[in-house]
Amino acid sequence: MIRTFNPHFFQQIKRHLPFVHTNSLCNIRHYSTKYNKNNPWDVLKEDHEEMYEYYDKYKASKDWKERTQWLDKIHWELARHSAAEELRLYPLIEKHLDKGSFLVQTALLEHTLVKENLAAFEVLSKWDEKDVDLKLFDELVDRFMVDLRAHNDEEEELQFPKLDEILSEQDKIQLAEELSAAKKAAPTHVHPHLPNRPSQGLGVVAPIQGIIDKTKDAIVGRPRDHAE
Repeated sequence: MIRTFNPHFFQQIKRHLPFVHTNSLCNIRHYSTKYNKNNPWDVLKEDHEEMYEYYDKYKASKDWKERTQWLDKIHWELARHSAAEELRLYPLIEKHLDKGSFLVQTALLEHTLVKENLAAFEVLSKWDEKDVDLKLFDELVDRFMVDLRAHNDEEEELQFPKLDEILSEQDKIQLAEELSAAKKAAPTHVHPHLPNRPSQGLGVVAPIQGIIDKTKDAIVGRPRDHAE
């Protein structure tokens, strides 16, 4: 059944998002380290930085169409990134880290919220500018990015270092390769209701959905300048 758009979407989301000062987002951290494609943490951190760079460009633009294109780049990056984490990273967290199952379940819930927000932004981005409350839309994107950064920071500061101590160098090289391969085959749109665990068939569903998404992207002329 196709869900119709809820006209009270903005008000509902605002009730579930913390108040933040937009100015605090100007301090987004950028990494100066040259990334190593054989290091899994670098592979994932580079994704995180690209999301922040796209957001910076979204904020810098005053043109509605251009802003929605930058938001689409965030969507594209997160769709692939989240699928790769769910398929390759989270099973390792569950296996090796203390209370790993709880950490993964929490992360998956956060991923679901991210996907639901991105799906809503994708719908709203197709609206005519004159029909959109631009200030409120911008506020929702800002708050979304605050939550996303908190999720990413937890991974980088807590989970990556712990796994780095546990995994062998060969295991880390293999994980980096698997993450990169998973991103290339992953969906290019978020799908909140698809399986998000390997045990649920994610390894089969994700590549199939990836083919479907890329075919649809080609048909509608979605920009192809996203970096692979």
